[in-house]
Amino acid sequence: MAMLPLEPTLRVSELLDAVAAVVDDAFDEVWLEGEIRSRRDLRVGGAGPYGARHVYFDLVEPSDDLDRPPVAAISVKLFDSARRRVNAELKRHGSIRMVDGVRVRIRGRVGIYAGRGRVELQMTGIDPGFTLAQLASSRDLVLRALAADGLLDANASLPFPVVPTHIGLVTSAGSAAHADFVHELEVSGLGWRVSLADVRVQGPRAAREVAAAVRELSGRGVDVIAVVRGGGAQTDLAAFDAEIVARAIAGAAVPVLTGIGHEIDTTAADAVAHRAHKTPTACAGSLVATAHAVHRHAEDTWRAVAGSALRRARAERRSLDRVAGDVATTTRLALAGADARLDRDRAAIAALAERRLLRSTSQLALAGQRLALVGPRLRSA
Repeated sequence: MAMLPLEPTLRVSELLDAVAAVVDDAFDEVWLEGEIRSRRDLRVGGAGPYGARHVYFDLVEPSDDLDRPPVAAISVKLFDSARRRVNAELKRHGSIRMVDGVRVRIRGRVGIYAGRGRVELQMTGIDPGFTLAQLASSRDLVLRALAADGLLDANASLPFPVVPTHIGLVTSAGSAAHADFVHELEVSGLGWRVSLADVRVQGPRAAREVAAAVRELSGRGVDVIAVVRGGGAQTDLAAFDAEIVARAIAGAAVPVLTGIGHEIDTTAADAVAHRAHKTPTACAGSLVATAHAVHRHAEDTWRAVAGSALRRARAERRSLDRVAGDVATTTRLALAGADARLDRDRAAIAALAERRLLRSTSQLALAGQRLALVGPRLRSA
């Protein structure tokens, strides 16, 4: 049987080279938008001045359902020289960082990585304005949605506890924010109870963890909830602009305080919280100030009550002294009158006794005289 001629057969590398050539012809540099996932850094050549740091990450188009995989993804590599240019561009536009969960618009060249047989993008530039606009737009949409549902002021309308001593704390355990918050409470010298919910405060999972922690603490009988994190770039705060976090705060059964370390922007979480503070220390400080104010009020009230009681006691003492003085004077006058009457009575009795004695003596003498006259007659008879 005659063998049929074989159709042309390509090696894998030849196929990928052909695809790469097509891609190179079809695309120059392109702009892509998406969300950063799975960032990893690779240092080469050591950590000294001659070393380099390359960055790798996936740029994804997220699904509307956060629990589902992304709709699409592409691998991105950012070599050290381009990374330095990108960082300089980011610094010129403020505090933006390329971290997981941040939406970006980047420029780069599309290529084929033959070793993995995949399409990738070699990044060469970034549009910082896109990220800033995305953050602002997302925050605005969240606040509009909550306002439409009547939730924007829901937490702020809750009565604040007179003495909030049991604090539900939502933050990353062991972080600087955690340490600063707890230290501020401890140095106050007051008694506090802190129930910690350890969460991520940035990255793709942060928003869901923070929201779940707020809901969980809301049902545990705490007096207030404090949501805090340390300072960082605007992009680091993306979780606190998430609608799921804002709704959890708005729906909490107790007042929620925020202490998100950023001096410029206000996050959606800040906007719906009962009280917003610029740092974790300031957040804890407000609780300390509230407790001290109550303590001072209690002391002032006690001093006022004690002073009033002391003044009343002194007035009653003076009144009692006056009454006692009056009684003593009356008693002395009464005793003096009684003594005078007694003296008069004694004198009268003595005079009476003396008169009676004189009368009796006269009568006795008269009787003696009569007896003397009668006596001779009695003897003669």
